[in-house]
Amino acid sequence: MPRPQIMVVEDEKIIAMDIQNSLTKLGYDVKAVVASGEEAIQKAATERPDLVLMDIMLEGEMDGVQAAEQIRERFNIPIVYLTAYADDKTLQRAKQTGPFGYAIKPFAEKELHSTIEVALYKHKMEAASQQANQKLSKQLKELERRNHEITLLNEMGHLLQSCSTVEDACAVVAQFARQLFPMEAGMLYLFNPLRNLFEAVVTWGAAPPKPEEQAFTPDACLALRRGEAYWAEDAEVGSLCRHVGESPPACSLCVPRMAQGDVVVVLHLQNLHSLQSGAEPEGLTEPKRHLAVTVAEHIALALSNLKLLEKLRGLSISDPLTGLFNRRYMEESLKRELRRAKRMGTPVGIVMLDLDHFKQFNDTFGHEVGDALLRDFGALLMAGTRGGDVACRYGNEEFVIILPGASLEDTYKRAEQFRKKVKRLHIQPHSESRAAVNLSAGVAIFPDHGATGEAILQTVDAALHRAKAKGRDLVVIAQN
Repeated sequence: MPRPQIMVVEDEKIIAMDIQNSLTKLGYDVKAVVASGEEAIQKAATERPDLVLMDIMLEGEMDGVQAAEQIRERFNIPIVYLTAYADDKTLQRAKQTGPFGYAIKPFAEKELHSTIEVALYKHKMEAASQQANQKLSKQLKELERRNHEITLLNEMGHLLQSCSTVEDACAVVAQFARQLFPMEAGMLYLFNPLRNLFEAVVTWGAAPPKPEEQAFTPDACLALRRGEAYWAEDAEVGSLCRHVGESPPACSLCVPRMAQGDVVVVLHLQNLHSLQSGAEPEGLTEPKRHLAVTVAEHIALALSNLKLLEKLRGLSISDPLTGLFNRRYMEESLKRELRRAKRMGTPVGIVMLDLDHFKQFNDTFGHEVGDALLRDFGALLMAGTRGGDVACRYGNEEFVIILPGASLEDTYKRAEQFRKKVKRLHIQPHSESRAAVNLSAGVAIFPDHGATGEAILQTVDAALHRAKAKGRDLVVIAQN
């Protein structure tokens, strides 16, 4: 065990030599012997002794109390005062510096040894107490931080549950991501299965992402390839994800998260330096990485549920084969449009279409080719209708189009356009020649051909049957 190192500050040489000899006998290492307060401060800065024996009444511009105050404040070295006499004012000042003991000159070696050992022990206990307080303060701050994060996570979770669209959820994520990761730049990527890309839907903490960072394929992210969170710190370019960009950050983290068996999101974080001058970056610490995983799980589950709800919503109002609205949605839309037309005094055009000889087409070429025809025809109707129009699959091969505000002439022209366009559908079953496709249509208008949705549908259906009776491939206007 190393011997304690002691610096002696005494302006009387004979006393200083006696103290040095006594310390040596007692087994201490005398680091320095100085005669002034200024020199004591300089030596304390360079030598850093374990204890200073300081004469209170030093001669010169700085007395022992002034020197002790600076040494304690700047270097946290324990002080034992040496004194033969001192006035009350000086002693009071000495006590305020927080000394670790006094040695009265002249003193016995045994008393000096005891005073020094007590002072060293007090300093050790003080240092241990300070360390314990610092550790406790750090733990308290960590606990407060975690409580704050839990509160934010709960608030974000409640708001995500109240969202009705993915866009609303992304706005919530943007709001809370800035609070959960205030010292990081981040991006949330959402998987687009149609393009096989992860696309940035939320960004915070930095400039907008560059084009190469806005979307990436699954193989461009090491976290996706490994199937787990990937953290890179002070890494070379070769070990970073390709979507990070040309200027790699000091630290980066990618967290992929799955929901219902599929990867839904990737949460990407990059370390930002503190905005305070001279402050060091905190880095992506382990608690922050755990927080990122938890946040990504919350987001993935919420977005997955919203996408599932959107899918179910779509299935409830649309035909799965053609993508057009289903019959139930059309009937509800027709009621709504007729009520609006009554208030506004405007017409509503109705077209009912039927693919001619579809059953025979199905029997001849098979259901697979028949389904392809229905899908292509559905796409044709969607491409040929306006934003306010409603195109639906009414039956097997029957379709209805609602045209708000359309006159009878306009409705008839639209039906004729569809009749001509359907002939250009390229249906080529197997290796056989192109199969011809025709349609028949009935046209009606509200209120001329019916005062209610049910009545006008019956009228336009009758017109469609007359078109079939007249030889098909024909548009017929309903009778009043």
